[in-house]
Amino acid sequence: MTLGKRKLLSAALAMAAVALASELLSQRLYAQDDAAAGVARELPPGFSRISGKHIELVTDLTLDDDLRELPAVFDAALAGWCEVFEIPLPTVETWRVETFLMRDRQRFIAAGFLPKSIAHFINGFQLGNRLWVNDQPSAYYRRHLLLHEGTHWIMSRKFGGLGPPWLAEGMAEWLGTHRWDGQHLEMGTIPTNSDEVPYWGRTKLIQEQIHQGVAPSLETILRYSNTAHQQQEAYVWSWAAVVFLKHHPDTAAAFAQLLKQPWQGSDDANRWLFTQLRLDWPRIRQQWQATISDLDYGFDPEHGLLKLSTKPRPLRDPQTVLVQATEGWQASGFAVAAGTRLTIKATGEFSVGSEPKPWKCTPAGVQLEYNHGLPLGRLLMSTASTLQHEPDFAKPLTIQQVGDGGEFTITQGGELLFRINESIGGLADNSGALSVAITMHASK
Repeated sequence: MTLGKRKLLSAALAMAAVALASELLSQRLYAQDDAAAGVARELPPGFSRISGKHIELVTDLTLDDDLRELPAVFDAALAGWCEVFEIPLPTVETWRVETFLMRDRQRFIAAGFLPKSIAHFINGFQLGNRLWVNDQPSAYYRRHLLLHEGTHWIMSRKFGGLGPPWLAEGMAEWLGTHRWDGQHLEMGTIPTNSDEVPYWGRTKLIQEQIHQGVAPSLETILRYSNTAHQQQEAYVWSWAAVVFLKHHPDTAAAFAQLLKQPWQGSDDANRWLFTQLRLDWPRIRQQWQATISDLDYGFDPEHGLLKLSTKPRPLRDPQTVLVQATEGWQASGFAVAAGTRLTIKATGEFSVGSEPKPWKCTPAGVQLEYNHGLPLGRLLMSTASTLQHEPDFAKPLTIQQVGDGGEFTITQGGELLFRINESIGGLADNSGALSVAITMHASK
């Protein structure tokens, strides 16, 4: 074995030892709580208790069907948490939490259920095997916060801490976003519309900040401090960062490995992630910017993530590219400079949607239906290039309408991108492709 390989093996074994020690310490710290958890105490007047296998919930709310099913929701979440964080199911068999769902915070303080030493929190808080959740105006958002704080509980037990603020809150938001039909729980979902998630509001804030020009760079989110999440927008962008890093082909493997690292501190975890991705980071910056514009209800990571070419070729000779109707922004493989003049001709027919029947489209789109103020299905073009330096704010792509074609001047240099005009959530049931012929004008 070479010296280099021995050093790598030694480092890997050291990291594994740290991870094991951290997990064993976490288990010891929670052991006393486990012994006391679930011990029924006499409740003062005005409080009710609902119990499940892994949760004892105390509330000052009047019990109804939505409240009574919360223990079942929490118990169902254990299998999902164990899968995500690779915890053997037998390990959590005896794990329990005491949860306080509060309408009147002062009543819980007076009853001794909420220590005065815990600072005021907006929605929820986790400490050891205890969770506190403020009541919410919708049954969905009440469940969301319970799962959010439950994710903190699982992460702190597994890792002995929560890791970087963006990761702790982003994972809690990701796994808190769910679908529940009364029996089956699906965590880590992206809502198809606002009716699914009353009072959730994540994508609305994202689109508002993009429009205002204050959407954060990916690095800004990764630098969030322990106090950043006193503002609602930090939860929103932490969720967005997890959605992107978890699903994008350039980052998914490193993100999955991040959840297996020993977390000695926020800086250590962030440094580890950046070390894994440093060669691709200039491209990742741009792909983040392209993604957030589409990060709305119905976002589909399988079809909505831009994948820039590693080494796009300069466009010189006439080229023809295929643009699939089922994908979001698609990299052409050809790069052009700002000021370049192009002649583009698009041909072909494709279908948009399938129910109640497909819309037959040409590159000009369908004049009877619109998306973002433009005809549904119209061919669009943009450019994107790697970003060697972190931008002050994430900027959406500059878009040009192509339709059937014409002459165009490129305003921003980079790789040519194409897509049809449709929301990301509507692409999966499309069919067909367009043929796009591109010719560069000779320089004068």
